[in-house]
Amino acid sequence: SFSIEQNNPPEVRDAIVASVHKRVDQFYTVTTPWIPFLAYQKGDVARNIEELTKAARSANDVLETAKNAVNEKTEEIDGLISQAREASAAAGVAVFTQDFKNEAEQLESRAKTWLRATGLFAAGTVAVALAFQFIPAPAGDIGAWAQHFGAKVAAIVALFTATVWCGRVYKAVSHLVVLNKHRANALQTFQAFSRAASDDTTKDAVLLEATHSIFSPGSSGFLDGKSSSREQEIRLIDIG
Repeated sequence: SFSIEQNNPPEVRDAIVASVHKRVDQFYTVTTPWIPFLAYQKGDVARNIEELTKAARSANDVLETAKNAVNEKTEEIDGLISQAREASAAAGVAVFTQDFKNEAEQLESRAKTWLRATGLFAAGTVAVALAFQFIPAPAGDIGAWAQHFGAKVAAIVALFTATVWCGRVYKAVSHLVVLNKHRANALQTFQAFSRAASDDTTKDAVLLEATHSIFSPGSSGFLDGKSSSREQEIRLIDIG
């Protein structure tokens, strides 16, 4: 409504300008709290925050998935390690079992040799004793008779001693055959019980008894069953 033709146009102009300044100041006072929010909306901060939140959730999901995968792989690796240990233990047991079996077979072959030697010496002793029955003793001369009788006794004693000695060696070797077969069977029994056991305590108990059965010193058979108390000891060291 301003016109230059109205009265006092400068005053009207100044009044209008002052009014405009006053309105601007009022508008600024009212809009100042909303300007940051408008800038916030204009800069898509909310969308960025939402995207960051989604990214954080996705990262957490990926992390949880990775943790689960790592746990599964760890369990799988532990299972493979356990299987490898059991397989290596089984292979070791199989090797030692075969060693005991091979030793038993070799000793059994030697035992048969000594048995044949015992039979030959026994047959020779009987044959010589029978043959001496047909050899007459010299008559008249006591010295010649004593020499003749001594030769017979010496021959028979030597053959009989050889027979007894071969028999004892056969007995000792046969004892070692049985001992090695027993150890091989003990290892196989340990392997079977170890596979069937469900906990480590049972496996340890089976291992302890197998150790007693396999590695306890046994009589060799060459000392007539005599052995010192120190040889009969079995020392087990418990490492806890």
